[in-house]
Amino acid sequence: MLKTLIPRGLVFLALTLCTGLGTPVWSRATNSLPPIIAGKLDRLYPGWKFQQIANDERQYCVAKDSPFLAQTSLVWGDFDGDGQKDYATLIRHGGKTIAIVFLKRGGDYQAFPIFTTDTTEERSPDILAVTHKGEKYLDHESGRAGVYSGDTVIVAYCESSAVAYIYSAGTFRRVVVSD
Repeated sequence: MLKTLIPRGLVFLALTLCTGLGTPVWSRATNSLPPIIAGKLDRLYPGWKFQQIANDERQYCVAKDSPFLAQTSLVWGDFDGDGQKDYATLIRHGGKTIAIVFLKRGGDYQAFPIFTTDTTEERSPDILAVTHKGEKYLDHESGRAGVYSGDTVIVAYCESSAVAYIYSAGTFRRVVVSD
């Protein structure tokens, strides 16, 4: 359904629509993780790589003049509301795609895998984004509208759906914000 509403190459508009009435906020592009997070990924997922948008998908998902998408697999924000910089990454490991949030805990980070493809044949999400506290969203499964209680990780598929992972009470709740 969303596919028919969005002209090709306008991912910014697509994520504006799929995250609610507000404007999604992308992290600044970067390829570097804090060394402590890179080390955790190396131990937990040996040989991991950042998920990349396939070249044939990139032309439809990323506007050529977009300043947002040099790195589509690493974002940051304050996902648990404690005032510290947290990270989320979308990686490939063992033929699967995994989205992991790393919440800052003192001098360390706690890993929260929030999404994993079930099989190596399952379509992988393409993009991570962040929307901020106070932005509105619509839960497409329940039909209820809501307001993000904090910075929130969005896992999105090019020209398709998007899912928000909202942190609350020590865990991440999955909300389909676009179908």
